[in-house]
Amino acid sequence: MGNLYSVAFSSVNATGVAKELFEIIGSTLSSFRVWGLTIGQIAAALSSSAIETLTVGLWRGSTVGSSGTAVTPIKLNARSSATASFTALINSSALGATAASAQLVLAKVWNTQNDFVWQARADGDIDERPVCILGQRLHVRLGAPAGTIGLGGTLLIEEIGRLPGSTVK
Repeated sequence: MGNLYSVAFSSVNATGVAKELFEIIGSTLSSFRVWGLTIGQIAAALSSSAIETLTVGLWRGSTVGSSGTAVTPIKLNARSSATASFTALINSSALGATAASAQLVLAKVWNTQNDFVWQARADGDIDERPVCILGQRLHVRLGAPAGTIGLGGTLLIEEIGRLPGSTVK
């Protein structure tokens, strides 16, 4: 197993438009895989928008970047002192995942009255964890809420090194 990192935010507002919650930009040194994603609602206006069902999508391979805020991935295992080789952005209003090169890898729905928890299955011969090869981007997009909602979330990423035959995208 490679180094496991957490990319998290604790207070982001989503207001009436689709939003890129996370963008992970792969390095030219290491591929990465997604272990899981959690999103929770912190606050909402007292209206019908307090209860919504929104789409959550993982997009891979976009050649268009978004314009989020850079954050430092936090290493969860202490096996080495290495820092993450990938770049992490949060809270972008620019939708980088809409580029023609982007592939929708996962699409789920989220009832905002509960936490959204997705953990890829990996047991035996089955491994559903999405992998991004050298230089690829991964975007996590939230559908447009009717009103303003405050969010928190965490994305778990594992660096897995160079995969045989992988080239920089």
